[in-house]
Amino acid sequence: DIAEMRKRMLQTHQTDFIWDVKHIRGGLVDVEFICQYLQLRHAHAHPAILARDSRTALENLAGEGLLKADACAQLIQALDLWQALQGLLRLTIPRQLRQRRDHDIPESLLKKLAEIGGAADPAALKEKMAQTATAVLKIYHTIIDEPALQIQQTKETTP
Repeated sequence: DIAEMRKRMLQTHQTDFIWDVKHIRGGLVDVEFICQYLQLRHAHAHPAILARDSRTALENLAGEGLLKADACAQLIQALDLWQALQGLLRLTIPRQLRQRRDHDIPESLLKKLAEIGGAADPAALKEKMAQTATAVLKIYHTIIDEPALQIQQTKETTP
């Protein structure tokens, strides 16, 4: 169900615009989907994993052995990056301009985004963002898409 919900969201929010850190594949929405899915899946047996914020929930999931430590670290790193960038982008660029691909982001803002993102310059930040999104998407596929596909295949072959 979670995999299907995400697919439906992609129909209306899919983007490859790197500065839409919420909706790019491997972005904030995917991190939160992983976190919320794991809480929904395991909360009945592990109520201690439940948390109001994604960072704490991810830490709790790893602490209970329900999320590998390296995946947890990558997801928290991504969460921190996406939230920091999103905060500044929301403050500096109106929503309608963030949705336009032809909008030029001023060089001074790009430099500030790089600083906030822990990168040497805007090009390095874009590379870091691409690598982060790829890592999140790999975890998403492992935790959500692959099991969903296996369930679907089982349903199709079971009379």
